[in-house]
Amino acid sequence: MLSLLGASLAAPLKASRPPCLRHDLPPERPPSELAAAASTRFADSQAASATLCVLDPRPFLDSAAESFPQLNPECLAEDLARCLAAYFESSGGLFLCDSGELAALCCGSRPVDTGLLQSQLGKYVRKFISPAVEVPIRVRRSRTFESPMTGEMESFLAECSDGPGA
Repeated sequence: MLSLLGASLAAPLKASRPPCLRHDLPPERPPSELAAAASTRFADSQAASATLCVLDPRPFLDSAAESFPQLNPECLAEDLARCLAAYFESSGGLFLCDSGELAALCCGSRPVDTGLLQSQLGKYVRKFISPAVEVPIRVRRSRTFESPMTGEMESFLAECSDGPGA
């Protein structure tokens, strides 16, 4: 009886979540696979340039965990990744490196202004996760590509996962 009750209550709770929090999590991949996928998406987009950004969500997650100690930090991190995957879906995609790094691909007619991207990300995430958390999701590193270059993307991603703060 309890499991039936639990299942019937869980369905409305899941249905009431914003669509971005029901988005699929990106699969974990090594930098080589991640770079190949990003390069393919860039080529498919036919955009003039693509900016690959390595995101640093830790300050946001730490602040959110401090503000809401009753929430499981792993669940919060998953919800954030789902939210970011939905945000970057139309511009290129969000990728999860097997080292735990989040990398976003932004394809467009010109390179991405990372300061503006951080600001827009903050507004988007606060809308769905919590307006009480003011700490931004930082762009730790970024690089703009003018053509799909899998090898150079892989090198950039490998540097990010080995660099400080990784």
